[in-house]
Amino acid sequence: MCLFRYIALLAVSVGCYIAAFTVSGILFIWFNPSGYDCSLNIFFLVMTMILAFVFAIIALHPQVKTR
Repeated sequence: MCLFRYIALLAVSVGCYIAAFTVSGILFIWFNPSGYDCSLNIFFLVMTMILAFVFAIIALHPQVKTR
């Protein structure tokens, strides 16, 4: 039973990460129309994606201990 929980948790986590980065990619299309200068929009989108990746790496690092 315990193995099933870990597999389900892994599947849901991977699915959520894929969904988050897919939505971020769609936001690039919506908030960066051609012919307009939307550098602030792109900055916030890129920083959000970078921070999400960094926080995921930190959370999965083996030296991070949970109580």
